[in-house]
Amino acid sequence: MLVWLKNLLPRLEAISKSLDQQELFIDQPWIFTDESGNRHQYIFMRPNELVLSVNGSVILGTWKYISAARSLLIDTTVEKLLLNHAFIDEGVLILKKDGTTDIPFILVNERVIPDLNLEDYLKRKERSIGAVKGVSLESGETIHVSSKDQGELKGDSKTQKSEPEDHDTTFIVVFFIIVLALGIIAKIMADS
Repeated sequence: MLVWLKNLLPRLEAISKSLDQQELFIDQPWIFTDESGNRHQYIFMRPNELVLSVNGSVILGTWKYISAARSLLIDTTVEKLLLNHAFIDEGVLILKKDGTTDIPFILVNERVIPDLNLEDYLKRKERSIGAVKGVSLESGETIHVSSKDQGELKGDSKTQKSEPEDHDTTFIVVFFIIVLALGIIAKIMADS
């Protein structure tokens, strides 16, 4: 599932909300299940308080949104984590530990996904996106192309018409002008 999720994350960015919208994650029961099957429940409360329950044992901490990094700083008595935004909506919060390529930190909202079936939820999200593909340009910019765009390429900050230049027609016209100019020059020289 992790390979599938890593491939899906770039497409999900198109519909992701922002951590700036704190109402999405405050006062919600976010569940993380670790490799050992332990259930971690995170409740982000106002003002910046964090309740972390691991199989019913509670740890109190704090959280802070750092807008410049699009990250959450989570501080518990055990550790401090800087987690970067990867995806958020009302049902899923996916964060990546800053500076690593570790497995994403995936939290599921128990109110929205009571069975905690992340894979089914994300597959429905993927279908709702439609046939969206990212096209990488030589400049490094990525343009997301959708079958719904009907002749437009939608980029992160630009919208461009997808009318390709007709290089063959341009070449033929330029060639014709050159031939015509050479013919006129030849005629002028022959007349003189």
